Amino acid sequence: MKKIRITGFIVLPMLLLALTALNVRAEAAPDAEPAAEISEAVLMAEEALRQPLDDVPVLGEDAPMPEDMYLTGPYLYVAPAEDGPDDLFIPDQMALHYEPGDLPSGAVIRADETLVQVSEVPEGARALFPVLYCPGYSDSASYISLGTVYYQTYAVLLIDSKTGEAAARIKGPWREASSMMVSKGDYRTDMNEKYVYWFESTPKHLKDMWLDVFTGTAVNGYAVFAEEGEATGMLGDTRCAGGELVIPEGITGIGKLAFGGREDITGVRFPDSLTSVGERAFEECSALKELSLPEGVTLLSYHAFNSCKGLERVSLPESLTEIRYNCFSGCENLSEIELPAGLKELGDDCFGSCAKLTQITIPRNIREIPRTCFYGCTSLERVDFAGPVNRINDYAFTDCSALKSLSFTGNTNFVGPGAFRGCDSLEELSFHVTRRYAKQNWDKAWNEGCTARITWKSDPLPVILLIAGLAAAIAVAAAVMVKKRKK
Repeated sequence: MKKIRITGFIVLPMLLLALTALNVRAEAAPDAEPAAEISEAVLMAEEALRQPLDDVPVLGEDAPMPEDMYLTGPYLYVAPAEDGPDDLFIPDQMALHYEPGDLPSGAVIRADETLVQVSEVPEGARALFPVLYCPGYSDSASYISLGTVYYQTYAVLLIDSKTGEAAARIKGPWREASSMMVSKGDYRTDMNEKYVYWFESTPKHLKDMWLDVFTGTAVNGYAVFAEEGEATGMLGDTRCAGGELVIPEGITGIGKLAFGGREDITGVRFPDSLTSVGERAFEECSALKELSLPEGVTLLSYHAFNSCKGLERVSLPESLTEIRYNCFSGCENLSEIELPAGLKELGDDCFGSCAKLTQITIPRNIREIPRTCFYGCTSLERVDFAGPVNRINDYAFTDCSALKSLSFTGNTNFVGPGAFRGCDSLEELSFHVTRRYAKQNWDKAWNEGCTARITWKSDPLPVILLIAGLAAAIAVAAAVMVKKRKK
């Protein structure tokens, strides 16, 4: 018993010390990483917004974010409480602008759930999270008796995740409010003139407010806008992450114009949850070099990767069933792409002006070559068809000057005008229809500008007529012989 008691007396303090050490570690952990809990970040933001901002550095075109500062989540914004007044700052509603110094009565700070932070904070960098607020007229505002007011729309305060201090701020653009929008009664300040109220009659989406402030400001780190499972755009710049755009897991679609025209994106990492890429989603992303779309994607919409002039290689999933028009047109450096066997629909001008494309196989389910599908594919040497082709539309292979031969099986019931025009190297064309059928059903200008030797399916009519003629001759000869015998 003594041994047990002595051991107990020894072990108990040791356990208490260990637990204390663990507790100290647990308390210290949040200081070592960005604010993970939204509630903790909200408390920091409330405190930072109550402090004077005169000495807080202002970022802009001429003052980009220092390399040791990195933008991260959560993304916060000032909004009215659920039981507060309706005329406080909130997206898509009438807004009241105020200057930090104290939160207006009934105002709260909320997390923007449409922004998903993607880029990681490098080791040694300061992690900053933003809070979107309205500075109102600030010190530079002026009220004119006629009702014209110059005001600064929105601003962002960047808060250090470790210390909770305001590390920097970004001012939004200046705007002019017309006299029809402002009256004397709408312009007022509190006793301390810490914040200014003004009713805004042009509501804006929260996404547009973020972009208003960050446009023209170089920031480190980026996030993706996402609404109802669809990526709709991004905030920040991928160059801080080596140019790779990471679409968060759980996103099922890339929205219309989501990343179009982004010159900073050199690669995209898609989530396994993705099923579709929307209209013009990556159009004119000129630095994009390679794409690998995951299994589960079924649709690539109109102009999805149009004019991605730097794109060289594309890997498509077997699940893909539809590629809509102009999807890869203008990708002048695209040299490697393999269409999946299960593809069912190919849009017009899908590969137009893909000048580096050398070969391609058309899957069995594609029975129609779309209009201008390979127009201007000047390096295209070989096109294989896994199944019969029933229709070749207008200018389908125009200016494919490297093509040497094409062979179509099945009943090709129509060929459009200029389908092979400018195919200067084309030596042989083979069709599984008769010359007479083509003359009756195809466009008269189908072979305009085409000098290739054409092989047709044998026409059975002459053979039938020959057999019929022979049969008639035999019948006549037999009749003559019978007549002679009777004599």
